[in-house]
Amino acid sequence: MQNKVRFEGTILSEIKLTQYGSLLIRMQNTKEFTKKDGTKGNSSCTMTISADKDVAQQLHTRFKKGDVISVEGNLAKKKMEGITDPNGYEVYDTWIKAYKVDALGAGIETTQGKPRPVQQPITTSARPPIKQQPKPVIQMHTSEAMPAEFNEQYEELPF
Repeated sequence: MQNKVRFEGTILSEIKLTQYGSLLIRMQNTKEFTKKDGTKGNSSCTMTISADKDVAQQLHTRFKKGDVISVEGNLAKKKMEGITDPNGYEVYDTWIKAYKVDALGAGIETTQGKPRPVQQPITTSARPPIKQQPKPVIQMHTSEAMPAEFNEQYEELPF
């Protein structure tokens, strides 16, 4: 099973690169619906997105606050320092570490006034490798090399 998530939404924060070439942004998606009593309601989800190197640079160049984008990446957790739940357990915040970003609107202008290219997604040079579980080593004993406790002869089974 692969750790992969896709999130579509609106960029809520200004996109600023750090001195290390990475960035953090907040995104939100909202769903509007009609309740059983006929009134309108909405539900929203806000996520923190982190990006490194090429993806961060292209996000900074291509998008701005308020743009609607699709992010594909891996779920990551970050420990919330100094915060515990009522039982004393540590609390973690869930983030998305982006490796692919697409625009969801055509004809949107960049902050420089040039149209954004939407034909190719932004991706890193290589996706993160999938970690394979090591295969267990099974030792087989032949009749000559069997330990003494297994060296007894048994009668043939009746069936």
